[in-house]
Amino acid sequence: MGEIVSERFQPSVEEGEAMQVDQHDSKVDPFILYLSKGEYHPTIKDQRRFKIKATYYNLIFGILYRRTLISLMARCVIEEEVPIILRDIHSGECGSHFGARTLEQRILRQGYFWPTMRRDAEIYAKKCIQCQKFAPLQFQHARQLCSIMAPWPFAIWGMDLIGPFPMASSQRRFILVMIDYFTKWIEAKALAKTTTQIVKNFIWGDIICRHGVPMAIITDNGPLFNNVEMTDFCRKAGTDLRFSSVHHPRSNGQV
Repeated sequence: MGEIVSERFQPSVEEGEAMQVDQHDSKVDPFILYLSKGEYHPTIKDQRRFKIKATYYNLIFGILYRRTLISLMARCVIEEEVPIILRDIHSGECGSHFGARTLEQRILRQGYFWPTMRRDAEIYAKKCIQCQKFAPLQFQHARQLCSIMAPWPFAIWGMDLIGPFPMASSQRRFILVMIDYFTKWIEAKALAKTTTQIVKNFIWGDIICRHGVPMAIITDNGPLFNNVEMTDFCRKAGTDLRFSSVHHPRSNGQV
């Protein structure tokens, strides 16, 4: 027997109402409106600033592109596409779980752009479970490393001259400062003029007589400190006078 074919002239199900899809405004809508019609979006308050910013954008066949720093035209994406792009580039088939900065550069090289790209890349990289489980451990110190070792209090001092400042009483305009590397104790004296003899008197009266003979004094290569008179004074006192390198005159990082 052959198949019986029946024709229906009406739908077999009742026609229902279609659901309305909510369309949210995107951040690229003001640029599309301005470049296509020359009109400003109602949300734009500073039209002059927006007009300058719009010079980086081009509208090609109804698609908005932005010119990057390397003259690459990156397509501006809407908010719904952002999670998909982040997932594909960060942990997709060709992704290597990059950090936030590398992830941002990879997105630009792939030809995508949106205004909050850097912040979204940082948030996504921090939320990645695989990165948290298998990322290499960081053994670096929480603060900047310092190669100067202070074995005990008042053993190594950092010395520097700061100023000139607005003139104070007795025509004082400079401040001679010495800081202990171990305790961060500060000894300072306001000066009207700067000579090597004044520096020697300060070291003898405020440092040696109060805290003992220091093992070393670290200062810059200024002519006030780096001279024969200062070197002989420290040698007779039993103190090692050290100078920072010429390339890093403030390498002690204290004063």
